[in-house]
Amino acid sequence: MRLLFLRFVLIVMGVGANHSMVISVCIVIAGFFQGINNTLITSAVMVVSPVERSTASSAYSFIRFTGGAIAPWLAGSLAVWFNPHVTFYVAGLAVIIGILVLFIGRKALVALD
Repeated sequence: MRLLFLRFVLIVMGVGANHSMVISVCIVIAGFFQGINNTLITSAVMVVSPVERSTASSAYSFIRFTGGAIAPWLAGSLAVWFNPHVTFYVAGLAVIIGILVLFIGRKALVALD
């Protein structure tokens, strides 16, 4: 549910990309959802992983930081190639893909309460 709220905030940012007040408020709101989601997803990955905790943590961090390295370049490029609104719509699409991955892999998450 929190990921859907994050997606909604990203859509609002996409619509209001030309208004600094909209972006400023949405950054704070998105940060709230991202902080909670990061904690929940990291905890879930550590609990359900079939490998040692250190291996799971390193693989998870590799994926996270690779995305963190690509995202600024991609966002800037999308803004140049299309317009600033597109960057937020693509981010919203990435959240939807994440939701689908969690839904498809929900059987692996049965160990969670």
